[in-house]
Amino acid sequence: KMKIFLLFVSFLTGIICVFGQNPVPVECYNSQVSPIKSVDPHNIDFSDLYFLKNILQDKQVVILGEKDHGDGLTFEAKTRLIKFLVEELNFNTLAFEGGGFGEIYYASENIKKGADSRTELSKSWYSMWSESEQVQPLLDFIAHNNNSIKLLGIEDQLGTDYSLQLPKILDTLIGKAAFTSVDYKSFEKQFLYFYYYTITLDSSYRILANTNELINKLDIIKKNISGVSSEHADAMLQSIANIKTYLRQFNYSLGTYMDQNEAICMRDSIMADNIFWNLKHHPNDKIIVWTAAFHGAHNLDQALYKENDDFYQVFKPMGHRLREKFGDSVYSIAFNSFDGESATIAEPEPRQIKPEINTWDFELAQLYTGPYAFIDFEKIRENPICSNYRFNSNIINNHTGNWFNIFDGVFFIRTMTRSTGKK
Repeated sequence: KMKIFLLFVSFLTGIICVFGQNPVPVECYNSQVSPIKSVDPHNIDFSDLYFLKNILQDKQVVILGEKDHGDGLTFEAKTRLIKFLVEELNFNTLAFEGGGFGEIYYASENIKKGADSRTELSKSWYSMWSESEQVQPLLDFIAHNNNSIKLLGIEDQLGTDYSLQLPKILDTLIGKAAFTSVDYKSFEKQFLYFYYYTITLDSSYRILANTNELINKLDIIKKNISGVSSEHADAMLQSIANIKTYLRQFNYSLGTYMDQNEAICMRDSIMADNIFWNLKHHPNDKIIVWTAAFHGAHNLDQALYKENDDFYQVFKPMGHRLREKFGDSVYSIAFNSFDGESATIAEPEPRQIKPEINTWDFELAQLYTGPYAFIDFEKIRENPICSNYRFNSNIINNHTGNWFNIFDGVFFIRTMTRSTGKK
């Protein structure tokens, strides 16, 4: 018996030496690792994803969170998963980070009238996604399913072609009644100056924009729209709420470190509010959220950002806000990789992804040798011993935390490839 005990201790010591500083007991997660054969968005044999039916069939919101906005292979994996969720589990709404609330709403109205959805998304969704070659299969899928897939923008920040046209969008969808007691041309100029200021940080644009006056005009427009009978009124009121949040958020982003943290909180708050708005008006919608893992986290206060910095303790991500309101009907998936490279379409040189030995991700890559896998954290949490493990992971960055409580699942991609511009 003593020999067996010593052999067991020796085995555990070997595991610690091989897998780094904070090993997680393999028995906590090895039974929850499901192999996935393909991330090819054109592969519609979903048999390797059928295990997800039991996990996601009762969920109303599924968050797909990429680690880096330049993770091209993640875009392809997300697209295949979206197809599966739409075709097998009846999800019907795609919500986009980087897609302005008012901008995507306007694009959707144009699509209803026959406009090409690919073109409309290129005008209303950040180009680092809409112009990525790896996202084009998603845009094709949306184009072929215009009648069954709804689009929702959850972004308050400006940055698309339609962002420049928000005053025009208000005028088009509501009409002149929206601008009673407001000079439209003056409002349009001030808005454009603010847009240019956010892009260039040229203080002369800030002076011309006169953000306090701009907010006052938005308040008048909001009051005007509240008295208008229009099918678009509620959506445009929510669009104004987004614009006003961004006006405040941008000013905070130029302040102190604490101010900048507050700006991030404001953004995640309005992103969640935009989903709340949609489910208030369409309570039976089943929503897939395209975003970063950072925004999809919940219980992020159970992780350490860095020593002597409580950012994770004061920050409440969109995913946490959704979880507070809708509980277990929200399932947040983080996408992660072991090695490879990443870069957005605007970056000529990719960033190298190097294995970090002291992480759970490194352990997983040694134990599971396949190219793709899914790990169900929600199931792991059923064991209270496992759910309370603190360990290093590079799901967001190499930070220590109770990661099994922070996400509900991880989509593992062994070797990442970068995003490239569409051909």
